[in-house]
Amino acid sequence: MRVTYLVEAPVTPTDSGYQSPLASLRYRVLLPARELARDDIEVRFVDARQSVRFLPDGGTSESVYVVSKSFDHRTLEAAAQVKAAGHRVIVDFCDNHFARPGIGQHFLSLAGMADEITAATAAMADAVREATGRDSLVIGDPIEGPAGTPKFSPPIDELRLCWFGHNSNLDTLDPVLSGLAKRQMSGQQPLGGRRVTLELVTALSDPLLHNLKKVQQAFAGGLTFVATQWSTEATWAALKRADAVVIPSLERGDKRVKSPNRLLESINAGRVVAGHPLPSYEMFSDYAYLGQDVWSALEEALGDPHAALQRVAAGQASIRRDYSTRAIAAQWRRAIDAAVSGSARPSLRREVLGSR
Repeated sequence: MRVTYLVEAPVTPTDSGYQSPLASLRYRVLLPARELARDDIEVRFVDARQSVRFLPDGGTSESVYVVSKSFDHRTLEAAAQVKAAGHRVIVDFCDNHFARPGIGQHFLSLAGMADEITAATAAMADAVREATGRDSLVIGDPIEGPAGTPKFSPPIDELRLCWFGHNSNLDTLDPVLSGLAKRQMSGQQPLGGRRVTLELVTALSDPLLHNLKKVQQAFAGGLTFVATQWSTEATWAALKRADAVVIPSLERGDKRVKSPNRLLESINAGRVVAGHPLPSYEMFSDYAYLGQDVWSALEEALGDPHAALQRVAAGQASIRRDYSTRAIAAQWRRAIDAAVSGSARPSLRREVLGSR
């Protein structure tokens, strides 16, 4: 069997396998594909923006094309070509842009030609169903980073926090910073009077660094930023340095469908997490501190550090069982086999994979 991934970004071969700076490409394509290649599946990656023809793969009916995070019409054209040649097509959705002008019709067209649809979260599957009437196989993201020993023993005068992610998500920090400012201005002693160091691991720019400097000055010593240029290695190192990880979000439709991969990576690294109660995070509520106010969540963790460590340890056991690359690849294999066999599912049935 051959699986061809139609992608819209370069993938770079390295000694440890193919790599990409794009999280969606790593989690939804490269990591599971690496495991599939260890079985009896031939895997290849094709940049649909640069290749104009997709020739039949030797006439085999066991040839599947996977479209992942597409915004380019050339990917749609490529998928139509391979579909016309008799091959099966899986379309994977991890973002909800069905109602977005200029993109929504592209998403609808991809869903319409898919033999199977996969989604990164149950909320994303709900969005697919609402927009198209079709069901999805919900397949989570695998763990990428190294496992760490649970640790939560911040000093009495400082709490070192970490936030990591795409800079398009920096807007989620606005209410977090406002909440801290209000607490400090009211005369409270948040976090037991500890000063806060917040390390941001993201794509850095001069405007961002300038804004961080202004915000830090406004806090007058109550908050210190550390800005770290994003890379996977820098992320794992920052998690190791942190006492806890903050993952805020906003109550918006595009945020609600997000994958819990940042939460899972943080717990896997052995760190306490204070996060927003996104739908995909709720199933991990026993392992993290979820709430609209991350400062209250952190104070709860600081109030009983032993219980916080127990949450992390229990989460690690669950995550390593259900979200290893091997476990997630097995779920992708199921989707691939379903596409090849052409097996249909009842229209109102949703299958959720990668969940406990």
